[in-house]
Amino acid sequence: MIIPANLSYKLIIILIIFIALTMNIYIEYNNTLDHNKLLMQENQNLTDLVGNLIIDRAQLFNRIYEIELIEMDIEDRMPSLRPAPGRISSYFGVRRTPYRSGAYQFHTGVDITGKYGEDIIATATGIVIHAIRTGTYGKMIVIDHGYGYTTYYCHLSRYDVELGEEVIKGQVIGGMGRSGRVTGVHVHYEVRLFGTPVNPIKYMD
Repeated sequence: MIIPANLSYKLIIILIIFIALTMNIYIEYNNTLDHNKLLMQENQNLTDLVGNLIIDRAQLFNRIYEIELIEMDIEDRMPSLRPAPGRISSYFGVRRTPYRSGAYQFHTGVDITGKYGEDIIATATGIVIHAIRTGTYGKMIVIDHGYGYTTYYCHLSRYDVELGEEVIKGQVIGGMGRSGRVTGVHVHYEVRLFGTPVNPIKYMD
C-alpha cells in the first residue's frame, strides 16, 4: 500500500504534535508532584512550628504559675503581723537600759505590753526551731520562716507549740508573760534577716 506523500507528511506532523503534548503533560505532571511535595513539606514545617509554639506557651504558663506560687509563699512567710495588739513600750534601736541608770544599749526588737497570758501569734508561716527558756529572754520561741527570715518571741508565760512544729501566719504560739529579765509583762519581739536584727516596725501591718 502506497501512502501519498502529503498524507505521510501530515502523519509525521500529527505524530510530532502527539509526542510533544505527551512530553508536556509528563513534565507538568512531574512539576505538579514536586509542587505537592513542597506544599506537604511546608505544611509539615508549619505544623511543627505551631506544635513548638504550643509547647513553649504551656511551659511559659507553667513558669508563670510557679513564680506566682513562689510569690504567694514568700508573702505568707514574710513577717507582716503584730504578735500582740498592745502598746509598744520600747522601740528598735539605741535606748536607755532599764536595768542600769545612765547606761545605753541597742534594743534588737520591740516590746509590746499587754495582760499576763494574753495570746501571742506567729507573724508569718514557718517552723519552730527553738522553744526554750533562757536567762535573759526567759521562755522564748524562735520561728524560721525561710528566705532568711526568723522571728523571736520572748518573756512568754507558756508555749502553745513544740520544737519542729509547722505554724501558720496568725496561729497562737504562746502567752505573754514576764519570764527572764524584765520590768513588767510584755513580749519582746524580733525580726532577723539572715541572722541580723532588723526593725520589726517595718514588718507590721
